[in-house]
Amino acid sequence: MHTIKLHSTITQDDIQNSASLEEAAHTLSAEARGLGWDLVAFHKDIKANELPRNEVGDFVASSMGWSRECLTTWAASEMAAVCPISMRCSVTDTPFAWYPDPERGIWRDHALNGRSVEALELYGTCIAAAVTVPVRRRSGHGYVSWCTLDKSRLAGLCEEHYASMFLTSHLFMQQIDHIEVAHYRGLQCFLTAREEECLTWAARGKTAEEIGIILRRSRETARFHLRNAAAKLEATNRTHAVARACGMGLISV
Repeated sequence: MHTIKLHSTITQDDIQNSASLEEAAHTLSAEARGLGWDLVAFHKDIKANELPRNEVGDFVASSMGWSRECLTTWAASEMAAVCPISMRCSVTDTPFAWYPDPERGIWRDHALNGRSVEALELYGTCIAAAVTVPVRRRSGHGYVSWCTLDKSRLAGLCEEHYASMFLTSHLFMQQIDHIEVAHYRGLQCFLTAREEECLTWAARGKTAEEIGIILRRSRETARFHLRNAAAKLEATNRTHAVARACGMGLISV
């Protein structure tokens, strides 16, 4: 198979050879700059509220050029939970252009609540416009946003580099899947046998009470194992945990 060149310096192999999330993020940033974008952002799972951090606890986005003050405010205010970008990505797989202004562009047709407006306004302290590419992952939904500081350049950048942006976004998220699967499979006894069993029955549509009956345990015991599994998978709820476990190949239905 031929290696696809994304622009003059970045290739498909550069992304697919990334060994960590931060390394993949840096490659994504290099591609964005090569295409003329000022910043690039990503959210690997729209159901997760945490911003990605590296092994020492720093925001990955900080090393990609994003303001540490903006990132700290975003995390402290839990903006990911009310971000209109994530909300839109939950209902569409089509890339969309947007401005960090609740009265302009696609947001004019949406009644954003106060917190969602705050999220857009916080974006507005860093960028002038962006194009977001939603990506359906093995364990959920993510996205990549290509951002510019000059809104007058938005249309031209989109027209010239749409194919590269689309391909890179999907390659990047695909690599995150590979990195996460390798990480979790490398952990001994990541999920206990009982946690895997409970998640498997949950994936088949069984309630906690039904799982307890099947396992000859109480409903509370089933819930205990499901909560532990969700915590280990960094999932927000049982459905999210099932999706992540299935996507990572930890359980099968």
